[in-house]
Amino acid sequence: MAKKIDTQTILTIGAVGLGIYILYKPIKALFDTFGITQSATAEAVQQAQTSGSKSPFSPLYWRGITGAYLIPVAQANAKAKAIFDSITYFGNDYSKILAIFKTLNYKTQVSFLAQQFQALYKKDLLEYLRSGKSSRLVQNALSENQIQTIIDFVNKLK
Repeated sequence: MAKKIDTQTILTIGAVGLGIYILYKPIKALFDTFGITQSATAEAVQQAQTSGSKSPFSPLYWRGITGAYLIPVAQANAKAKAIFDSITYFGNDYSKILAIFKTLNYKTQVSFLAQQFQALYKKDLLEYLRSGKSSRLVQNALSENQIQTIIDFVNKLK
């Protein structure tokens, strides 16, 4: 025998569905904040870090490219220092960091910069942009949108 569904049940199911639909974005943002789930940018950063020598943010990437276009060591060191100094304990200078990446024309140059950054500061470049000077003080790091902009820019390079 089929059981009839009354109006009250239909309204309750509809209200719960509407509530879930409305609260989805705030709940997802809260979960991303506390690390329960990963945002798309966090996943992109993790993919770039775990793809080894296939990522332009890897210090090894440029070594696998025959005839890689690089920048002079002194220039790479100066850019690495400028990026390092652009993030302080009290904030960051995103426009300066983005301008540095916009001076690079090839993914191999980004990789070489990442190598020099790691040699100078013993930190992964992409992780530094994400975490800042201290992983506990994330307010000094770049925002997810800012990091995604940099990743997208680098991925479009030759």
